[in-house]
Amino acid sequence: MRSQNNNALMEPMCIPLWQEEDLPKLRDAGKCFSAQMHIIKNLIENKTTMTLLEISRMIGKNIRDAGFVPTFKNYKVANNTFPEDLCISVNKELVHGIGKNVRLEDGDVVSFDFGVTNGNAIVDAARTFIFGTPKIQEHIKLIQTTRLCLDNAINSIKLGKRVGEIGYSIYKTALSKGFKTIEVYGGHGIAPNKVHSSPFIANRAEKDTGPHFMPGMLLAIEPLLVPYNSSTRTSVKNDNWSVITDEIGAHFEDTVYINKNGNVEVLTADI
Repeated sequence: MRSQNNNALMEPMCIPLWQEEDLPKLRDAGKCFSAQMHIIKNLIENKTTMTLLEISRMIGKNIRDAGFVPTFKNYKVANNTFPEDLCISVNKELVHGIGKNVRLEDGDVVSFDFGVTNGNAIVDAARTFIFGTPKIQEHIKLIQTTRLCLDNAINSIKLGKRVGEIGYSIYKTALSKGFKTIEVYGGHGIAPNKVHSSPFIANRAEKDTGPHFMPGMLLAIEPLLVPYNSSTRTSVKNDNWSVITDEIGAHFEDTVYINKNGNVEVLTADI
Protein backbone atom coordinates (compact mmCIF):
# COMPACT_ATOMS: atom_id res chain seq x y z
CA MET A 1 0.00 0.00 0.00
CA ARG A 2 1.38 3.37 -0.97
CA SER A 3 -0.11 6.76 -0.20
CA GLN A 4 -0.34 9.44 -2.82
CA ASN A 5 1.75 11.72 -0.62
CA ASN A 6 4.65 9.25 -0.60
CA ASN A 7 4.45 9.07 -4.37
CA ALA A 8 5.73 12.62 -4.63
CA LEU A 9 9.06 11.40 -3.28
CA MET A 10 9.56 8.87 -6.09
CA GLU A 11 11.17 9.53 -9.44
CA PRO A 12 8.20 9.20 -11.86
CA MET A 13 10.26 7.73 -14.73
CA CYS A 14 12.22 5.17 -12.68
CA ILE A 15 9.91 2.22 -13.17
CA PRO A 16 11.61 -1.13 -12.55
CA LEU A 17 11.21 -3.81 -15.22
CA TRP A 18 11.63 -7.47 -14.40
CA GLN A 19 13.01 -10.12 -16.74
CA GLU A 20 11.42 -13.41 -17.78
CA GLU A 21 14.15 -15.27 -15.84
CA ASP A 22 12.83 -13.64 -12.65
CA LEU A 23 9.45 -15.32 -13.02
CA PRO A 24 10.23 -18.63 -11.25
CA LYS A 25 11.13 -16.78 -8.04
CA LEU A 26 8.08 -14.53 -8.32
CA ARG A 27 5.80 -17.47 -9.02
CA ASP A 28 7.13 -19.40 -6.04
CA ALA A 29 6.53 -16.38 -3.78
CA GLY A 30 3.02 -16.05 -5.23
CA LYS A 31 2.26 -19.72 -4.59
CA CYS A 32 3.38 -19.31 -0.99
CA PHE A 33 1.08 -16.31 -0.58
CA SER A 34 -1.87 -18.16 -2.08
CA ALA A 35 -1.33 -21.21 0.11
CA GLN A 36 -1.22 -19.10 3.28
CA MET A 37 -4.25 -17.02 2.29
CA HIS A 38 -6.12 -20.28 1.66
CA ILE A 39 -5.35 -21.29 5.25
CA ILE A 40 -6.63 -17.92 6.48
CA LYS A 41 -9.82 -18.29 4.41
CA ASN A 42 -10.49 -21.70 5.98
CA LEU A 43 -9.91 -20.29 9.46
CA ILE A 44 -12.45 -17.53 8.84
CA GLU A 45 -15.01 -19.87 7.29
CA ASN A 46 -14.68 -22.24 10.27
CA LYS A 47 -15.02 -19.36 12.75
CA THR A 48 -11.60 -19.83 14.30
CA THR A 49 -11.06 -19.10 17.97
CA MET A 50 -7.45 -18.10 17.35
CA THR A 51 -6.55 -14.52 18.17
CA LEU A 52 -5.46 -12.16 15.42
CA LEU A 53 -1.95 -12.16 16.88
CA GLU A 54 -1.87 -15.96 16.82
CA ILE A 55 -2.95 -15.99 13.18
CA SER A 56 -0.28 -13.44 12.27
CA ARG A 57 2.46 -15.39 14.05
CA MET A 58 1.32 -18.74 12.60
CA ILE A 59 1.22 -17.51 9.00
CA GLY A 60 4.56 -15.76 9.45
CA LYS A 61 6.08 -19.01 10.73
CA ASN A 62 4.57 -20.93 7.80
CA ILE A 63 6.15 -18.49 5.34
CA ARG A 64 9.57 -18.86 7.00
CA ASP A 65 9.27 -22.64 7.23
CA ALA A 66 8.62 -22.69 3.47
CA GLY A 67 11.93 -20.88 2.91
CA PHE A 68 10.57 -17.35 2.35
CA VAL A 69 10.39 -14.11 4.35
CA PRO A 70 7.28 -12.19 5.49
CA THR A 71 7.85 -8.91 3.68
CA PHE A 72 6.22 -6.55 6.16
CA LYS A 73 7.92 -7.73 9.34
CA ASN A 74 10.13 -4.81 10.49
CA TYR A 75 9.16 -2.76 7.40
CA LYS A 76 10.16 0.84 8.04
CA VAL A 77 8.51 4.14 7.11
CA ALA A 78 10.37 7.13 8.54
CA ASN A 79 10.91 6.29 12.22
CA ASN A 80 8.13 3.70 12.39
CA THR A 81 8.76 -0.05 12.18
CA PHE A 82 5.90 -2.44 11.46
CA PRO A 83 5.98 -5.03 14.27
CA GLU A 84 4.12 -8.03 12.82
CA ASP A 85 4.23 -10.45 9.86
CA LEU A 86 0.75 -9.58 8.55
CA CYS A 87 -1.40 -6.48 8.30
CA ILE A 88 -4.75 -7.46 9.84
CA SER A 89 -7.40 -4.73 9.73
CA VAL A 90 -10.81 -5.07 11.37
CA ASN A 91 -13.97 -3.09 10.61
CA LYS A 92 -13.12 0.63 10.39
CA GLU A 93 -9.42 -0.20 10.19
CA LEU A 94 -9.12 -0.11 6.41
CA VAL A 95 -5.45 -1.06 6.01
CA HIS A 96 -2.17 -1.51 7.91
CA GLY A 97 -3.82 -2.85 11.06
CA ILE A 98 -1.65 -4.69 13.58
CA GLY A 99 -2.92 -8.10 14.72
CA LYS A 100 -3.77 -7.98 18.43
CA ASN A 101 -4.38 -10.56 21.10
CA VAL A 102 -8.14 -10.45 20.47
CA ARG A 103 -10.58 -12.77 18.71
CA LEU A 104 -12.88 -11.85 15.87
CA GLU A 105 -16.55 -11.38 16.68
CA ASP A 106 -19.59 -12.36 14.63
CA GLY A 107 -20.05 -9.97 11.69
CA ASP A 108 -16.58 -8.45 11.79
CA VAL A 109 -15.15 -7.38 8.43
CA VAL A 110 -11.47 -8.27 8.38
CA SER A 111 -8.74 -7.88 5.77
CA PHE A 112 -5.42 -9.71 5.64
CA ASP A 113 -2.61 -8.04 3.70
CA PHE A 114 0.90 -9.44 3.50
CA GLY A 115 3.88 -9.90 1.28
CA VAL A 116 6.18 -12.83 0.58
CA THR A 117 9.85 -12.21 -0.23
CA ASN A 118 11.90 -14.80 -2.15
CA GLY A 119 15.44 -13.48 -2.53
CA ASN A 120 15.00 -10.19 -4.37
CA ALA A 121 11.52 -11.17 -5.62
CA ILE A 122 8.43 -9.91 -3.77
CA VAL A 123 4.66 -10.31 -4.09
CA ASP A 124 2.08 -8.33 -2.13
CA ALA A 125 -1.65 -9.07 -1.92
CA ALA A 126 -4.74 -8.81 0.29
CA ARG A 127 -8.24 -10.22 0.80
CA THR A 128 -11.24 -9.11 2.87
CA PHE A 129 -13.65 -11.49 4.63
CA ILE A 130 -16.72 -11.43 6.84
CA PHE A 131 -16.43 -13.44 10.04
CA GLY A 132 -19.64 -15.37 10.66
CA THR A 133 -22.99 -13.70 9.93
CA PRO A 134 -22.83 -10.20 8.39
CA LYS A 135 -24.05 -7.41 10.63
CA ILE A 136 -25.19 -5.47 7.56
CA GLN A 137 -26.11 -7.11 4.26
CA GLU A 138 -24.35 -4.30 2.37
CA HIS A 139 -21.04 -5.67 3.64
CA ILE A 140 -21.48 -8.67 1.34
CA LYS A 141 -21.98 -6.40 -1.67
CA LEU A 142 -19.08 -4.20 -0.55
CA ILE A 143 -16.68 -7.15 -0.56
CA GLN A 144 -18.01 -8.56 -3.82
CA THR A 145 -17.68 -5.17 -5.51
CA THR A 146 -14.14 -4.61 -4.26
CA ARG A 147 -13.18 -7.98 -5.73
CA LEU A 148 -14.93 -7.05 -9.00
CA CYS A 149 -12.98 -3.77 -9.08
CA LEU A 150 -9.74 -5.72 -8.79
CA ASP A 151 -10.69 -8.17 -11.54
CA ASN A 152 -11.85 -5.42 -13.90
CA ALA A 153 -8.69 -3.41 -13.22
CA ILE A 154 -6.48 -6.37 -14.10
CA ASN A 155 -8.47 -6.90 -17.31
CA SER A 156 -7.92 -3.24 -18.26
CA ILE A 157 -4.15 -3.72 -18.62
CA LYS A 158 -3.11 -3.59 -22.28
CA LEU A 159 0.22 -2.69 -23.87
CA GLY A 160 0.00 0.74 -25.45
CA LYS A 161 -2.45 1.99 -22.82
CA ARG A 162 -1.59 3.91 -19.67
CA VAL A 163 -1.63 3.04 -15.98
CA GLY A 164 -4.55 5.44 -15.55
CA GLU A 165 -6.74 2.71 -17.06
CA ILE A 166 -6.56 0.89 -13.73
CA GLY A 167 -7.86 3.79 -11.64
CA TYR A 168 -10.48 4.59 -14.26
CA SER A 169 -11.76 1.01 -14.15
CA ILE A 170 -11.77 0.80 -10.35
CA TYR A 171 -13.59 4.10 -9.91
CA LYS A 172 -16.21 3.41 -12.59
CA THR A 173 -16.88 -0.11 -11.30
CA ALA A 174 -17.25 1.07 -7.70
CA LEU A 175 -19.54 3.95 -8.66
CA SER A 176 -21.76 1.70 -10.78
CA LYS A 177 -22.36 -0.53 -7.75
CA GLY A 178 -22.97 2.31 -5.30
CA PHE A 179 -19.58 2.62 -3.60
CA LYS A 180 -16.75 5.16 -3.32
CA THR A 181 -13.01 4.64 -3.67
CA ILE A 182 -10.38 5.76 -1.18
CA GLU A 183 -8.06 7.90 -3.26
CA VAL A 184 -5.24 8.91 -0.93
CA TYR A 185 -4.00 5.29 -0.88
CA GLY A 186 -3.52 3.00 -3.84
CA GLY A 187 -1.42 0.39 -5.58
CA HIS A 188 2.22 0.50 -6.59
CA GLY A 189 4.99 -1.01 -8.60
CA ILE A 190 7.35 -3.57 -7.07
CA ALA A 191 11.10 -3.45 -7.63
CA PRO A 192 13.77 -6.02 -6.77
CA ASN A 193 14.20 -5.92 -2.98
CA LYS A 194 11.67 -3.07 -2.72
CA VAL A 195 7.98 -3.78 -2.19
CA HIS A 196 6.84 -0.19 -2.84
CA SER A 197 8.11 1.43 -6.01
CA SER A 198 6.97 3.55 -8.97
CA PRO A 199 4.41 3.96 -10.35
CA PHE A 200 1.74 4.97 -7.85
CA ILE A 201 -1.51 3.33 -9.02
CA ALA A 202 -4.42 5.56 -8.08
CA ASN A 203 -7.86 4.11 -7.39
CA ARG A 204 -9.38 6.97 -9.38
CA ALA A 205 -7.71 8.24 -12.54
CA GLU A 206 -8.28 9.29 -16.12
CA LYS A 207 -7.46 6.75 -18.81
CA ASP A 208 -4.79 8.84 -20.54
CA THR A 209 -2.71 9.52 -17.43
CA GLY A 210 0.37 7.85 -16.01
CA PRO A 211 3.12 5.88 -17.72
CA HIS A 212 2.39 3.38 -20.47
CA PHE A 213 2.11 -0.28 -19.58
CA MET A 214 5.36 -2.03 -20.47
CA PRO A 215 6.55 -5.63 -20.59
CA GLY A 216 8.33 -6.50 -17.35
CA MET A 217 6.15 -4.35 -15.08
CA LEU A 218 5.31 -5.91 -11.73
CA LEU A 219 2.28 -4.15 -10.27
CA ALA A 220 0.34 -4.44 -7.02
CA ILE A 221 -3.22 -3.34 -7.73
CA GLU A 222 -5.40 -2.69 -4.68
CA PRO A 223 -8.88 -1.16 -4.75
CA LEU A 224 -10.17 0.25 -1.46
CA LEU A 225 -13.90 0.87 -1.20
CA VAL A 226 -16.31 2.39 1.31
CA PRO A 227 -20.10 2.85 1.15
CA TYR A 228 -21.34 5.69 -1.03
CA ASN A 229 -22.84 7.54 1.97
CA SER A 230 -19.47 7.48 3.74
CA SER A 231 -16.84 10.16 3.54
CA THR A 232 -13.46 9.17 2.13
CA ARG A 233 -11.57 10.74 5.03
CA THR A 234 -8.80 8.68 6.55
CA SER A 235 -6.76 9.02 9.71
CA VAL A 236 -3.98 7.03 11.34
CA LYS A 237 -4.27 5.57 14.84
CA ASN A 238 -1.78 6.21 17.60
CA ASP A 239 0.06 3.02 16.62
CA ASN A 240 1.29 5.06 13.60
CA TRP A 241 0.08 2.37 11.18
CA SER A 242 -3.62 1.51 11.26
CA VAL A 243 -5.60 3.60 8.74
CA ILE A 244 -9.13 4.40 9.90
CA THR A 245 -12.20 5.34 7.84
CA ASP A 246 -15.59 6.72 8.94
CA GLU A 247 -17.41 3.57 7.82
CA ILE A 248 -16.35 -0.05 7.31
CA GLY A 249 -14.53 -0.56 4.00
CA ALA A 250 -12.94 -3.38 2.04
CA HIS A 251 -9.53 -4.05 0.50
CA PHE A 252 -8.41 -6.50 -2.19
CA GLU A 253 -5.00 -6.71 -3.84
CA ASP A 254 -3.09 -8.85 -6.31
CA THR A 255 0.42 -8.73 -7.74
CA VAL A 256 0.50 -9.05 -11.53
CA TYR A 257 3.27 -9.38 -14.09
CA ILE A 258 3.07 -8.11 -17.69
CA ASN A 259 5.00 -10.39 -20.04
CA LYS A 260 6.64 -9.54 -23.36
CA ASN A 261 3.46 -10.37 -25.29
CA GLY A 262 1.35 -8.11 -23.10
CA ASN A 263 -0.32 -10.98 -21.28
CA VAL A 264 -1.00 -10.43 -17.59
CA GLU A 265 -0.12 -13.12 -15.06
CA VAL A 266 -1.76 -12.91 -11.65
CA LEU A 267 0.98 -14.21 -9.37
CA THR A 268 -1.17 -14.19 -6.21
CA ALA A 269 -4.30 -15.83 -7.63
CA ASP A 270 -6.48 -17.79 -5.21
CA ILE A 271 -6.04 -21.53 -4.95
